[in-house]
Amino acid sequence: MAITVVTPVVLTGYNAFVKETTSTDWVALDATLGAEFTMSARDEKYVICVQNAASSAVNVTAIVEQGNALQNHLGDVTVLLAQNAIAYIVIDSGRFKNVSGDNKGKVIVTSLNAALNAGSADLQIKVIQLP
Repeated sequence: MAITVVTPVVLTGYNAFVKETTSTDWVALDATLGAEFTMSARDEKYVICVQNAASSAVNVTAIVEQGNALQNHLGDVTVLLAQNAIAYIVIDSGRFKNVSGDNKGKVIVTSLNAALNAGSADLQIKVIQLP
């Protein structure tokens, strides 16, 4: 398997709609490696959206993994999602963006199904880049 690469939905300006396309649909995380997106703009420009799309009553934890920048000592941030639940977060690049190595410039999101103690492909993600 390979990490899921997420292409952010780019809002091009204020007071203008951006239509959904197949490239901006919710995408499932790889159960083992999770998902990544490139954070090329300032941190307050990104909204990470996660949803538990499980077909049964399964809780899934979404994990935004700490990066390797200056503030990475603060750790990961997590949210537990019940079936069909959706959550949103704006993150700080100093804590979550990787600044060196194979994931340079990227943010990594993974998942955990606590009942199975393993990653979950039930977690879906979408990233929105604000103007």
